[in-house]
Amino acid sequence: MPPLNHTEIDKMAAKIHALQHGYTSARNEREIAKIILSVDGIDLTHLKNTIDRGGDHCDLLELVYSDIDNREIRAEILHHLKTRSAHFSRVPVRILSDVDDTLYASLHDKRYPTASLYPGVVALHEEIQSSAQWEDSPVAALVLLTARPRDKMGIVERWTQRQMLKKGLPEMTVLSGTLFDLRSHQAMADRKLVNFQMYQELYPEYEFLFFGDSGQGDALLGKMMMEQFAQRITAILIHQVNDRVLEDGLTTFETYLGAAIALRDRGLLERAACERIYKASLTHIEKIKFNTEEQKQRALESLARDHSRL
Repeated sequence: MPPLNHTEIDKMAAKIHALQHGYTSARNEREIAKIILSVDGIDLTHLKNTIDRGGDHCDLLELVYSDIDNREIRAEILHHLKTRSAHFSRVPVRILSDVDDTLYASLHDKRYPTASLYPGVVALHEEIQSSAQWEDSPVAALVLLTARPRDKMGIVERWTQRQMLKKGLPEMTVLSGTLFDLRSHQAMADRKLVNFQMYQELYPEYEFLFFGDSGQGDALLGKMMMEQFAQRITAILIHQVNDRVLEDGLTTFETYLGAAIALRDRGLLERAACERIYKASLTHIEKIKFNTEEQKQRALESLARDHSRL
């Protein structure tokens, strides 16, 4: 059977999206399962990715673990995803990222003005997104793994998506937590780990790379991910926003050029892409309204240190 074209995949995803919205009846669940079970291989990968790019909280994780209430139907879908997903000659990598102090300065990073998007972060994800357009790309688009609380209407997730899109980041899936998860760094890490555990079951054909920061529980999360899912983790990259000493095995970075170099070293980005990220970072730094000139100079010095490594 020849592969389905993008129009056919889009129609299937749109049908699932319509059945998923609002109350999902037993009949709707069976219809959703019928659609998913009808495809396999690369078509199944494309269908899953299209569902996740729906632009709201109705993503694949929400569909399988929340909207599908019937345990037998859920188990049938999960078994199909596990056994009939695509196999690639080069395993693709899905990029997961925290939000606060990872994408922009927020809670703990005093090196940049609060709410400043980090220099080079958009350029890095643009390069990843550009690479992901190719059929044999080793990377896939962005997933935000955050402890921010979700709500049944998906208001927080949609707001997060809109804010990130306004800042120039590509389309993304948002996996959220609960208010109760904000009580401690351990609780935030535990929630993110649960979300990752469920999410990786949906995408057995991928490995995963996680961007976090040293300000909250991301280093702890990274350690747990490496211990429990060693075969699925390509790397844990932690944005160093303070002087905290981190666990061995975690890769730290000061700038997003540094993060790009780490991806280059793993064969996920070309050197030319790193140079473009460097130039974009320089331009971005000039646009930031730093609190002091010294603050700006420190940002330039950090970028220069990483550029020397190229």
